[in-house]
Amino acid sequence: MRGSGAAIFATAGVRTQSPARLPGLALHSRVVHVLALMLAVVVLLSGLLTLAVQTIVRGRIPTAISYQGMTWSDEATAATRDAIARLQAQLDGLTAALHKKATREIVR
Repeated sequence: MRGSGAAIFATAGVRTQSPARLPGLALHSRVVHVLALMLAVVVLLSGLLTLAVQTIVRGRIPTAISYQGMTWSDEATAATRDAIARLQAQLDGLTAALHKKATREIVR
């Protein structure tokens, strides 16, 4: 999987045509220009992936987005609290059943 991502970025970098006159950021090198473009794509994709994972998997949206990054709220959403309560109830039930079974086995 990692190799395919690297291959995609390498292909995109090779297939991207550099402008006739390179920007100052590229230090007048086409290789540096392609590397800068690939770095920009990686940074953008990592930010979007982080946002997608936090939003879809954890049900949270960022409270602030700045040049330093994204800030997430510490409080759990209602759905998360409900899921935790259901899991805790299941755990309590399993613990009680296990305790009851262990007590019966000790009595035997």
